[in-house]
Amino acid sequence: SVTYIGESAFATCSNLTSVVIPSSIATIDSDAFGYNNSLTDIYIEDLASWCRISFGNFYSNPLCWGKNLYINGELVTQLVIPKDVTTIKRVAFYGFDIASVVIPVSVIYIDEFVFSRPNLTSVYFAGSEAEWNAVYIDYDSNSGLKNAALYYYSETQPTEEGNFWHY
Repeated sequence: SVTYIGESAFATCSNLTSVVIPSSIATIDSDAFGYNNSLTDIYIEDLASWCRISFGNFYSNPLCWGKNLYINGELVTQLVIPKDVTTIKRVAFYGFDIASVVIPVSVIYIDEFVFSRPNLTSVYFAGSEAEWNAVYIDYDSNSGLKNAALYYYSETQPTEEGNFWHY
């Protein structure tokens, strides 16, 4: 199975409108999807595998150009990171305009330029404020994450003030 997409492999393919990225892909090299203004739809099989891809740069990620992300054929309208993900690698969701994301307590590292779009308005973290504060986040490059409203998980109605949710 394919594990690697090489540098500039699909760069400037003006007729490329959709792409399927199999879960076997581990690395997408620099500029692999660079300058594909016609690219609109990205299809993936497994979001956990997507979070583990090593992207060479911004233009290696087809989401930099594409507008729609599909997981197993379903259009993603709310991004729910799987519970087995511990790290979200660099530029994993760069360019993806999504309003909300659910992040499990298993996530301990959010790399550079993962959530940099200003459209992100709500972050639902499946843990406490203390657990969130223990997550390494590169806030300088994740402005969307930094500026979004943050909600912490609670099994019951909290007695203290704050933003809470139950998923």
